[in-house]
Amino acid sequence: MSASTVAFAATLAASTIAASVTPGYEIEATLTALHVSRTVAAAAAATAAETALAAAEVASAVAAAAARAASIASATEIAIEHEVSWAAAAMQEVALATERQLHEVAEG
Repeated sequence: MSASTVAFAATLAASTIAASVTPGYEIEATLTALHVSRTVAAAAAATAAETALAAAEVASAVAAAAARAASIASATEIAIEHEVSWAAAAMQEVALATERQLHEVAEG
């Protein structure tokens, strides 16, 4: 139940009670108005509680998504470090092989 639904229900209830007041029955109308007022207040409180719960769930989901994103970023960073290390090792092997070949050509 949204806040606008609760507000509409309260307005409708107030209009209905105001229209139903007949002379001599003001006390009954007042008691009915109090009952409707408590009902609308309870609905508003329930709406606020549901909204707070939904907000907490959304905040929790956002925090979990942020944690997953950080984990993925960390894993990506580690993978890139490994790739760079492997590439550097491969370049070093190529450099050593090239150096050996140059020595062989120079001696040959």
